[in-house]
Amino acid sequence: MTSRGVPAAPADLSDTGRARWPGLAADVVTTMGGAEADFAALAAVLRAEDRLAVVKAALDADGPMVTGSRGQARPHPLLVSEAVLRREIASGMDALGFGLKHRFRVRIARGGRLVKDTDDY
Repeated sequence: MTSRGVPAAPADLSDTGRARWPGLAADVVTTMGGAEADFAALAAVLRAEDRLAVVKAALDADGPMVTGSRGQARPHPLLVSEAVLRREIASGMDALGFGLKHRFRVRIARGGRLVKDTDDY
């Protein structure tokens, strides 16, 4: 853990994931309290984002259609993986309090930090 109570980024994250970790982990501390399970959930979301980047690169290179075993055009099999990963990321962000339904439950305080907004809506 660092002095702010944020653990170091998991070593298996991509450079992008490791770059995003400190800010998101600090927000997890603010919005969720920073339990170990919260950081594990954040790591899972960032790993899913890493996998999505790989899938997206393959789809960008191959296109959305591929040639099937009988020469027919068919949807790229990674389209299903892309959809599953997008749902996994959205679900994980929602569980961490970063989803759309939580958007107005936090606000930005001085210094750019996210804080819980306890006002009833």
